[in-house]
Formats: sequence, structure tokens, C-alpha cells
Amino acid sequence: MTWLGRNRYRYDLTTDYGLARGRGPKLEGHSGVILVGDTVWLPPAAARKLRAFVADGGTLVEAGTDSLLRSVTLTKKANLVRPLPAATADIFGSTLEPVAKGNFDVTAGADEIDLFKGTSGLFNNYAAIEATKTVPDGKPLASALTPEGALTIVAFGVGKGTVIRFGLPELPSRLTTDPDVQGLMTRSWQLLSR
Repeated sequence: MTWLGRNRYRYDLTTDYGLARGRGPKLEGHSGVILVGDTVWLPPAAARKLRAFVADGGTLVEAGTDSLLRSVTLTKKANLVRPLPAATADIFGSTLEPVAKGNFDVTAGADEIDLFKGTSGLFNNYAAIEATKTVPDGKPLASALTPEGALTIVAFGVGKGTVIRFGLPELPSRLTTDPDVQGLMTRSWQLLSR
């Protein structure tokens, strides 16, 4: 969010609670959403709204990991109860590998949407990755992989919209110092702002 402000990108801020209850900024009237952190628990109403938003043509950027796999009930008194274990697929139908630790280099590959425009296509020396095993239609719109073929940064279609998942837990912390991360975020912003 600091980076967005520094670059004078306009945005509205809301929470999963706000989406679920229909309070604060609405998804309607916006073209994109950034989930800035790990979205581990999500009330079903918010999950349905996010999925419908993307399917209707919106763009969603996931900067966190272990996201959109678990639901939790939001009570009328704003308590979270009855958390469920992780589903086998996220709310968009993609499946994820557990976060792996090591030393990873990730290189841009196929790119139908110019996601890696403004970058060298190299994202090196990451201590962890969260690879995507499958995407809903089986064909990514853009991808960056480890040398072993782990699909790490990925964009895929959902209905008329697009989901972009970074799969690099350290990526947000490098936003102020890494030109390739800055290029990736700038292009992601362009895609979700149109």
C-alpha cells in the first residue's frame, strides 16, 4: 500500500468483513482487486462476491500465499466461527502446492498478457515459493517457473476476468528495492485498472 501511495495510484480500501456484509467500498464500479496479504480465511459471502467479480471481467491480484482455500462463518455479531480446513482447490478452482523453502530462481515463460513487460523476466534468490499445480482451464495466460518447472507466478482466466498469483512470499517486501518486482507490480496495476 505504501508503494501504491508513493506512485499516486488511487484505490479504495476494504476488508473481507466489508465485502461479506456489503459495507464500505463495493466491488461494483471497480475493475480490479489486490489482496495485499495472506487471505487465509474468507467468509463464503465474500468468496462468492470475489469469484463473481472476476468471472464478470474483473482482475484479481493475489500477493499473499495460502490464500482463498478456507472458509469461516461470519456471525451477525461479527464473530468468526466454524473454520473449515483447506479445500483441495481455491475459490477459482486452481490447486496449490504447499510453500516450499530453499533458494529459488523464477524465470518468465509464456506471456499472452504482457505481465512481465517492464521486467527482465528474472526473479532470483527467493527463499520460498508457493507453486500452482493446476489452473481452472488448464492453460495459464502468463507464467514464470523455476528451473524444475514449478509454476510460481501465474495469470489465468476465470470467466471474462483474470487472476494473477505471485507465489513468492517475499515479493511484497522487495517492492521498494527490486526493479523487476516494481515492473511486475506496475504491469499488474495496469491490468487491474483497465
